[in-house]
Amino acid sequence: MLRDLFYSLSDDAVYHRFFQILKSMPHAQIQKFLKVDYEADLALVATDGKEPDSRILGVGRYSLDPQTNLAEAAFLVRDDLQGKGVGTALIHALAEAARSKGIRGFTAQVLQDNAIMLHVFNKVFALVRSRIDGGAYELTMEFEIPPT
Repeated sequence: MLRDLFYSLSDDAVYHRFFQILKSMPHAQIQKFLKVDYEADLALVATDGKEPDSRILGVGRYSLDPQTNLAEAAFLVRDDLQGKGVGTALIHALAEAARSKGIRGFTAQVLQDNAIMLHVFNKVFALVRSRIDGGAYELTMEFEIPPT
């Protein structure tokens, strides 16, 4: 299903996610994306139904940096569903999972021209700190502390 998602993507979507044009996704690379431990590395998918006939609509994943207790987050949504709430739903679900593990927030690298992803992060998080580095924004988004 993940391979099918990759091959359904436009070059633009691949470039915005991987910061380069990739024409293929070898099995070994797919396996790296599937490796999660549900604590420091987590991936969530949105699908359009139950297996075996469903398609992956989008993927969100994080990888924790234990030194900062911030997790680097990355998202990928099918081209035809961008701007329709799939990425926002994935960010909310991934943030909830991260928060439940005691992670204090997300970091992300987003290319300067990826207006959709920048908009989504700024819509979801109350405060997004950013700096430009080589054509990409380095974002830091800490979770709000729930009231005690």
